[in-house]
Amino acid sequence: MNVTAQGSTLLVKFPYNPEHVTRIKSIPGRQWNSGKKAWTVPIVQYDKLVELFPWLVTDESVEQVRSARQERAELSIQTSADFDVPGLKAELMPFQRAGVKFIETADGRCVVADEMGLGKTLQSLAYLQLHPELRPALVVCPASLKLNWEREIAKWMTSNSRTAILSGTKPKALPDADILICNYDILHAWQPLLSTAGLQVIICDEAHYLKEAKARRTAAAKLLIKQASHVLLLTGTPVLNRPKELFPLLNMVAPDAWPNFFQFAKRYCNARQETIWVRGGGTKLVWNFDGASNLAELHGAVQPFMVRRLKADVLKELPAKRRVVVPIELTPSAQKQYRSVLAESQAAIRADESNALAQLEALKQAAVAAKLPAAIDWIRDFIESEKLIVFGIHKSVVDALLEAFLAAVKVDGTTSQNQRQAAVDKFQSDPDCRLFVGNIQAAGVGLTLTAASNVAFLEYPWTPALVQQAEDRAHRIGQQGSVTAWNLLAEGTIDEDIFETLEAKRIVVDIVTDGSAESDLVFDRDVLADVTKLTMERKAK
Repeated sequence: MNVTAQGSTLLVKFPYNPEHVTRIKSIPGRQWNSGKKAWTVPIVQYDKLVELFPWLVTDESVEQVRSARQERAELSIQTSADFDVPGLKAELMPFQRAGVKFIETADGRCVVADEMGLGKTLQSLAYLQLHPELRPALVVCPASLKLNWEREIAKWMTSNSRTAILSGTKPKALPDADILICNYDILHAWQPLLSTAGLQVIICDEAHYLKEAKARRTAAAKLLIKQASHVLLLTGTPVLNRPKELFPLLNMVAPDAWPNFFQFAKRYCNARQETIWVRGGGTKLVWNFDGASNLAELHGAVQPFMVRRLKADVLKELPAKRRVVVPIELTPSAQKQYRSVLAESQAAIRADESNALAQLEALKQAAVAAKLPAAIDWIRDFIESEKLIVFGIHKSVVDALLEAFLAAVKVDGTTSQNQRQAAVDKFQSDPDCRLFVGNIQAAGVGLTLTAASNVAFLEYPWTPALVQQAEDRAHRIGQQGSVTAWNLLAEGTIDEDIFETLEAKRIVVDIVTDGSAESDLVFDRDVLADVTKLTMERKAK
């Protein structure tokens, strides 16, 4: 019996022997290759092969593949590494350096499954920075994240990083860019053109979007991935509910090692046949792949193909609190409507500056209305994996969120004291209650919401202290991890003006109270005056 390595598989040859055939058929993922007159076995099943055939003779290539596999398995759980990325405009944390090293060791084909908030985007951009020759590259993500990817690329990369965002479902030509950004909803329309682009790297953000093998976006992604040499699938939730959801991701990054869903399902999904009734009478046998089996083995088998670290693993490296801007792209119709309100408000302020507060409030409401559909999509994606606290100001915003998320709990000005405590208790204790919606005035103080380590803002008050108090509903005693404040800002609106001014004022507050900021700043206006000035300067195109 002779074994050689071919990519991520083993080629096993032996003279025909019924007992040996029976043994090798018990190995998950094995297949008969009639052309080579040999069995192929995934490299991850090498130990099983040795157990069944202790006398086998292995080629030197097998040991090389096994050694690489072992190195990647060890790297997949490391939280530090000595690894540098020249030209990257960011200081990678030790665990992020280990993540980039894993990607490099995996030759840019792996699942990056770090828990949300640990910098999967930055690690994938570090890989692109490390390999400027691998262009063009494609980033596929939810529509609500396209602008964020464009900004992150501009912020951190220095080589071959010209970007272009793809839009619409009737493409005519690909733009001239190093990195293309496309959302899942339109990927099928752009796939024929993208197939001609010679893509070198494909990055799929929120890659659990590809868990449904029959979905149109999955089919389009697979066609492109088959052509690309390097594929990074980013998701903090590689398995949302059951093991079968993991197979499409493994098959995309390592088709040689994970070639067959049915074999995967029999081993790890407790695959079984069931009798069901069919319309019109009668029954039929169907396969059920919704179960789970041999999970410890599966965990070990996926390690060479998936890097994953939890916040608890790297807590000492994380700042206690982080603030992240999530730019929300407005639809053309929403942009037009907002600009109309902006022009009217600017005219009213020029006519009488005492109208400033009322006009700015009108603009705030116009901005939140314009971004609300996209913000709801972002929230829906987020709570698939983690709990989230969302703050707004106006009742219409709170009500819209509750209408979109029926399982959410809320605290606003209409909430009684008993209802308030019941909402907090449910959010804190019920793992299925993933969204808390609060009005900043009513819920921004006095509540403990440490079941979540993420806080999102759709609207802002006029003082930074109220924002900080709202953040601290999660950032308080009992919190087990770092807290991230996500700021969902409508691009090109008063959202950006308010956030910019509040952040500047917060630095001033920090200098005075904590001595924690190094900037030497001078301000001579209040927040309202600052935002008024910025709003007057903004063009209503």
